[in-house]
Parts: sequence; C-alpha cells; structure tokens
Amino acid sequence: MRKQATALLQFALKNLLNPNTWDAPPRRALHPRRCRSEELIAEGAQWLADGGSLDFTVRSIKSRKALQQYHAAGLPLSRVTVSSDAFGSLPSYDSAGGLRRQGLQCMAW
Repeated sequence: MRKQATALLQFALKNLLNPNTWDAPPRRALHPRRCRSEELIAEGAQWLADGGSLDFTVRSIKSRKALQQYHAAGLPLSRVTVSSDAFGSLPSYDSAGGLRRQGLQCMAW
C-alpha cells in the first residue's frame, strides 16, 4: 500500500510538473502530502519554485533535512505545511515496504 501511494504521488508530480502531458490545473489547486523519498523531495523543490505548495510529515528526519535544503535554496517556505497525525497512526511495513498492519496509539492523559 505504501509503495503504491508513493508511486502514485511520483506519477502525479511528474505529470503535473510537465505542462505538455495534459491540461494541468494551477499549482495552487493541489497540495501534495507526505513527501518523504529523495526523489519526491527534489521534485517538491521544483514544485515550490514553480508556485506550488506541499506538505511534510512532522516526525520524519527526511522532512527536516528537506526543509533545511529548501530554506538554503531560498524556496518559499510559506507554501510548505508540516502536519502530524499526533502519532495516532502506527503502520507496520514488511521489508518490501508493503503494509502489514495498521495500528493506533492511544494517549494516556
């Protein structure tokens, strides 16, 4: 499931970044989420430079590094959101990246 979602996002970004592939909606109409892989981070930089916005998962080290790279490159961080599921989602993946199970974490108050 995780690999399928990543592949779908990569396909969408590649096609949206190429205006010759179809009549793409304006960049501001879409807000890609969970940009985690190195390839998506690089494509996200171009997406931002071209006027788009995107979202990172707050607990990802790759997200923090990407934000540092974007800042150093002078990209508009005002169009970047950082979201969290409050650590409520606890997916478990196998070695191939497939979803084994989906769990939930409860907070004790």
